[in-house]
Amino acid sequence: MPDLRDMTDEPGSSRPGPNCPSWCEHCPEPLDPPGARSHNGRVVAASGWDGFQEVNLEVKPAHFEVPRPRQGGRPEDREPHVEVESSVLGDPLGDPVSFTVANARRLAHALAMAADAVDHEQQR
Repeated sequence: MPDLRDMTDEPGSSRPGPNCPSWCEHCPEPLDPPGARSHNGRVVAASGWDGFQEVNLEVKPAHFEVPRPRQGGRPEDREPHVEVESSVLGDPLGDPVSFTVANARRLAHALAMAADAVDHEQQR
């Protein structure tokens, strides 16, 4: 992620603007469609193992904001969401996976329950 202290407030800047969500830390203006902004929040990194190699995960809040006359696609694609990117040795493993807020909470709860079950078993 770029150092936001080096950004300017000029058009095309990556610095969050006054109309950005409170969690936005980086929002470059994409070229298409005009007026769209890609809001990105703080990245939290984690890693796991797929049986052969370490897999790095980056989780962040995100929102691709498009001016209303140009909106298309599914309604949930136009809402703020949680995005998970995976990579091995810096190479992406495909497209990011997006979760609605409700599904991100469901996944977080399931991960916490599974971790609690393993932790409880290890404490026996």
